[in-house]
Amino acid sequence: MKSNIQYSYLIFIPLYFVLDGNNNFWGEIPVLSSVAIFFIIIAVTLLSRTVLQKKINEEKTSIIIAWLLFHYLFFKIIKSYFTKLTHITLFEHYLYYLPLLVLVTIAFLVWVIKQKSLRLCNLFINIVFIVFSTVELIKLTLNCFTYRPSEISIQKLNFLNYDGNNNPNIYLLIMDEYVGSKTLYEDWQFDNSKFHNELRKRKFFVAKSPVSNYNRTTYSMLSMLNMGYINNVSENNINPSREFSACLKQIKQNQVQSFFKSKNYNIVNNSWLMDDATTNEKLFLPIKERLLLDKTFGSVLWQDLICNIPSNQIQKLIKTPLARIDSYNNNMIELTYKSINIQKSPTFFYTHLHMPHLPFLRNKEGILRNLVTVHNRVDQRANSNSYLSYFQYVNTTILKMVDSVLQKDDNPIVILASDHGFRDAVAGNKVFSEFNNFLAIYTPNQNYTGFNDSTCLVNVFRLLLTNHFGQKLPILKTQMINVNPLLKTYKLQ
Repeated sequence: MKSNIQYSYLIFIPLYFVLDGNNNFWGEIPVLSSVAIFFIIIAVTLLSRTVLQKKINEEKTSIIIAWLLFHYLFFKIIKSYFTKLTHITLFEHYLYYLPLLVLVTIAFLVWVIKQKSLRLCNLFINIVFIVFSTVELIKLTLNCFTYRPSEISIQKLNFLNYDGNNNPNIYLLIMDEYVGSKTLYEDWQFDNSKFHNELRKRKFFVAKSPVSNYNRTTYSMLSMLNMGYINNVSENNINPSREFSACLKQIKQNQVQSFFKSKNYNIVNNSWLMDDATTNEKLFLPIKERLLLDKTFGSVLWQDLICNIPSNQIQKLIKTPLARIDSYNNNMIELTYKSINIQKSPTFFYTHLHMPHLPFLRNKEGILRNLVTVHNRVDQRANSNSYLSYFQYVNTTILKMVDSVLQKDDNPIVILASDHGFRDAVAGNKVFSEFNNFLAIYTPNQNYTGFNDSTCLVNVFRLLLTNHFGQKLPILKTQMINVNPLLKTYKLQ
């Protein structure tokens, strides 16, 4: 019993890890996932200790396991603190930090093995993690009784009765982080008029300088699909993880979808949003278990280090994050074509492509770039050449989709839009770049009443439902609302 108590930190370290993660993201990590992760860590720890004890005594084994466990679970946090403490930016790169960590670990192991007694060291580690865990348990108790999440909401709309018999199929195609032509031309000297003119030849209305109302995907799509601004969102209470989850829940019961369902529309969802999503939103958003595990070495290995394997084929085979994103885009394109070919009128189609959003995976000919090169430039968001090349591939892809729709469907409504502009630009109007997006509309009778060159996303379905589905929805004033914590210089309107 005494021996077990002496090494109880092997339980308290995992307990602190789980409690700390849950308190930082209260209510966002599933309880069962937290419990499962805790017991998996304990099982691996006990197994490792049993194996190691065959070679080294119990006292030294426990210290070694504690060192390895702590560095594994808090890898990203330790690395960040070490870099800040030393002010050596070189260690921001794993190429330099990992060898240093290995050397320090070897030195520590040698020191441990040479010690005759580590009783005081064990006692110190025990006290530290018992105190840490106790503090987190107190925080958890307070959260249980006092935490009240900020409820985001959208104004509910009252729809008029509509008994139209000629309900067109509706195709909503979203291109993630596709920046508007105004920013392209003024900041990057890139002329996108060829693409616009091709759409105009097909009788699309193309807005010259539209804007998104929010500069992050979940907020932007929530407001577009609910035709309204989000209540209870301010620059002071934005917590990306909590708001992402809250937005996702609201998107899955959005008013556009509900309206068309009430008119006996089929819903085809080729996206990671809305009901019956065809892929896991955790691929794109830090939610659920990812909130707890993203700081571990295992997550870093999967999200970062494994992406340096110098073979696209191997990365595809083992499904690295970059390969999975490219696979997602390809699957959504393929599913969209299948949806177009197999029509059950009336249908509302929603496709959300994660491009030309970072990472910039393909060139303008659609050829997959070297994934190691893509990964190593992930943090260089201002790499306009790679973005513009990917951007042109998206233009070609969308134009082919549009032609397929117009050839197969005699009576479609097509909405082409981007959820927001380009984030983290280093030149030009940085603020406007995040909101300046793309918007083009096609309707069978070319009734574009109310649409203008600066139409914002929140009004798109208000206008369409008014023009084609017998509704009388007022147009909302355009607002550009910052929900990007990194864009601190811009104030909410």
